[in-house]
Amino acid sequence: MQQYEWLVLALPAPQSVALAKPIDKSIQRLATKAHMQGCWTVMASFTENLNLPLDAAFINDEIISLISRNNSKPKRMGLESWIIHTNLPSGFSLQEDLKIGFCSDWLNGGRVDDAWLSGYKLAPQIESVKN
Repeated sequence: MQQYEWLVLALPAPQSVALAKPIDKSIQRLATKAHMQGCWTVMASFTENLNLPLDAAFINDEIISLISRNNSKPKRMGLESWIIHTNLPSGFSLQEDLKIGFCSDWLNGGRVDDAWLSGYKLAPQIESVKN
């Protein structure tokens, strides 16, 4: 059997339960509480370039969480367009005794950027436990 320092599962709630259930019952309790939440998303297009000094930004405001220039993505052409996402809570789960970390969009709001942020927040927590 191979040893590992940490196992990080970045999966939707049902798959996390299926994989972790034999070794960690607490993730089942956490995952059954997971409710995907919709968020308001606005897509605004403009006939002219806005000449802003950024392509994306986390706003972390009470209402707005993220703005991104959609046409700055590879192979996106056409009108200047921006995506605006509303704000939702953030999170991850760290089981120190088992050395398992769970991160995913369902722990952090439900969108793809929430999945990334969940893992981003989990990584320093693992580092702090290791040290």
